[in-house]
Amino acid sequence: MKKQIFMLFAAAAMFAMPQAAQADLIVAFDEVTGNPDGGNTQTANFALSGFSATYETDTNDFGATTSGGLADATFGTYDASAATGTGEYENGGDDHLSLNNGLEGGVNFTVTNTSGTDWNLETFHFDLGSTRPGSADTWTLSVVSGGLTAGAVGSGGPGANGGSATAAWNDYDQSLTGLADFTLADGESVEFLLDFVKDSTQGPSGHHTYIDNFAITGSVSAVPEPTSLAILGLAGLGLAIRRRK
Repeated sequence: MKKQIFMLFAAAAMFAMPQAAQADLIVAFDEVTGNPDGGNTQTANFALSGFSATYETDTNDFGATTSGGLADATFGTYDASAATGTGEYENGGDDHLSLNNGLEGGVNFTVTNTSGTDWNLETFHFDLGSTRPGSADTWTLSVVSGGLTAGAVGSGGPGANGGSATAAWNDYDQSLTGLADFTLADGESVEFLLDFVKDSTQGPSGHHTYIDNFAITGSVSAVPEPTSLAILGLAGLGLAIRRRK
């Protein structure tokens, strides 16, 4: 009898074990349309069904560069070629955002979920390039407002630079799971700010910073599943067996 009870609870534990899930590409930006100077809205090139996303720069010092974008089929290090439904948005285009002449500025992203399901926003991805020292390639990511916990998320840089006219690109994958609330519920929006500045060692003049291949990945927020009912049923059966003993 004890063996039967043990087997029932072991089975329940197997059901309860968390299963690793592949993060989904939720929204992604690859191309720059028109002039991205402050106030001109860019729309995501890819959005999962039920999602939408836009970004605006906060200064007129941004521009669009039509050659030399990073077309390595990744957003940060996220392999876009493995993402279902991305199609042409596997960052093959050359257009990318530039922050000119060593000046500082930020990019404001808004992501909206109307999918009918709550989603965990788990990682913010982007690629950052610069040609020479003096570019504003020290960055900070924060949540400004909306459905996620507001405040600083992470920072990084300065990255390696190409030392010439050829940019050296750096992949960044900033986790969002350290936020107290990183779930974007159905019907909610969130605003992120990705801000670029110089570090204390860089002088007043400088060179361009290049930013490409923005993306957010995540997974459906955990909800009660049939396995949860199975666990309760097995536990109840175990108690019943003990009482009949």
